Amino acid sequence: NSEAQQSKAFIFIQSEPSGATISIDDVPTRAVTPARVVVPTNSPFKLSLKRDGYMEYHKADIYFSDLTLKKISASLIAAQMGYLDID
Repeated sequence: NSEAQQSKAFIFIQSEPSGATISIDDVPTRAVTPARVVVPTNSPFKLSLKRDGYMEYHKADIYFSDLTLKKISASLIAAQMGYLDID
């Protein structure tokens, strides 16, 4: 089973502002930033962060070996909201 051979490790994920839900490879982790989460070490992964009132943060093709501090910091951008009145 290739899943059993998948090597995994922890990384630390933080966001500004904090409190964003964390998904790895489109799978919710049930953790919110700041948090440690498990990621694959021998294949690229995708990170998604979601928080109400902010645009979703996505970063793909992340390699564990490229993360020198084993940490990812993300700045969330406030969603621009507006209203349209139609008479």
